Amino acid sequence: MAASETLFLLIKSMTRTEKAYFKKFSHKGSTNKNNDFFKLFDAIDKQSKYNERQLLKKFKTSKIVKQFSATKNYLYNLILDSLKGYHRNNSVEAQLHALSEEIDILYKKGLYQLAFKSWSKAFKLAERFEKFPYLMRLLHWKDELLHVSADIKGIKEYIEEGFEQEKYYANLWLNYRNFRKLCVEFYVLIREHAARRDIRSHNRINTIVEHPLMQDSNNAKSVKAKSQMYYVLAKYYRMMNDAEQTYKFRKKHFQLVEDNPQFMEESKMTFLRTLNNLIIAQSMLSLHEELEESLSKVKNFNSDAQNERVEAFAVYAGNALNYLCNIGVPEDKLSEIEYIEQHYPKFEEELQPVKRTVTQFLLGKAYFILGDFDKALDWLLDLEDKAQKNVGLDFLISGKLITLIIHYELNHTQYLDYANLSTYRFLRNKDRLYQVEIQLLKFLRKLTQLPLNESPTPLLEQFKQELLELQKDEFEAAAFSFFDLITWVNSKLQSIDFRQMLLINSHKQ
Repeated sequence: MAASETLFLLIKSMTRTEKAYFKKFSHKGSTNKNNDFFKLFDAIDKQSKYNERQLLKKFKTSKIVKQFSATKNYLYNLILDSLKGYHRNNSVEAQLHALSEEIDILYKKGLYQLAFKSWSKAFKLAERFEKFPYLMRLLHWKDELLHVSADIKGIKEYIEEGFEQEKYYANLWLNYRNFRKLCVEFYVLIREHAARRDIRSHNRINTIVEHPLMQDSNNAKSVKAKSQMYYVLAKYYRMMNDAEQTYKFRKKHFQLVEDNPQFMEESKMTFLRTLNNLIIAQSMLSLHEELEESLSKVKNFNSDAQNERVEAFAVYAGNALNYLCNIGVPEDKLSEIEYIEQHYPKFEEELQPVKRTVTQFLLGKAYFILGDFDKALDWLLDLEDKAQKNVGLDFLISGKLITLIIHYELNHTQYLDYANLSTYRFLRNKDRLYQVEIQLLKFLRKLTQLPLNESPTPLLEQFKQELLELQKDEFEAAAFSFFDLITWVNSKLQSIDFRQMLLINSHKQ
């Protein structure tokens, strides 16, 4: 991200109420000079893409142009100060910090009863949101306040209960951090395993799942600890292609979030992410009614926060497109693709690179299924052009493979030879030449060399058998989740449209 764009991105991330608060906050004691800052704020806010040349031209008669970098920096910090003020009562951490400051001030002034009132508010808030470090700190404050106020009865009660509470919350904190450590270790290993697909990384992942803490949900003593546990187990079973167990733990995880709505107050991202994972599990089991209900929850999601709206779009687009591709993009669902295409430009720049990659890939795949190869190529080539190094590599590779199949479908025989070799070199350089990819490249090369008067059926039959064997290999099976090669081959063998074949298969489920 260019430094010149930071102010633009900050302004664009603000909600309407945040912008109104900023102007009210910053207008206090404003001068004519400050008015130029507000005008600059409005000018940047109106831009769809950051254009500094346009801004310099607009403010060429203003003094702020002479030190434009310093002006932008001043405005950036002014906005941050206003956001701190605005979110002081919205963030649990900010509220706890403010209450802790109140306790400290009142304690130093000797106003112990008033300090206890602030303490009580802070303790209830910290307990509700499982802020264990704050709870331990607040218990220390209670101990101090009881002693300085010479409350003998309170001190005796603290001896009986307070120190036990300290141990209780310390143990909850330690329990959560132990689960968090397992979760972080698991995350790193999963990323490494995705890149390597080897037995060594697989065995290291098993050691996390086989850890004694992971054997019983009662070992997780808090909502946050259970959340870490369910995440790891669901992700593990997803990796093992165990759809039933993946669904079981993702449903438990989402139910945990729904049963504890206070954590949604703190961050709606948790709701979106756990719902996203549940939708993926519902898709694996073809639980279409449940899945469509979950997609509706995402589509109807509302938030004032831009980052949450962006996340909601990414979750909806990725899952809706994947679902439509799996069931053959029925006619009555075509409007969903149009909806996603229409809204994509509004969020494209703010989407995380991997989520942008996923959306582009799935739109390309959807149009491939629909038989609109030109549009499919547009999306898949756009994916290649905008792909960042090693970000969403599985989707980029799958996009390249579908692009090869499109050239075969369009009978671009001469170009296909070149594209095949180019893709082979790309996979080799990325150390991603696995058997599924190798067999597809070999199959397409053989097809291009096939004499015009010979039937491709024997090659298709041979390729199908190779794919069926590879599907049994847990290290190769993941490739089939990106594109259903076997169904595509079957459509060729039976001379049935690929989309029609997917529709038929979806009705059988």
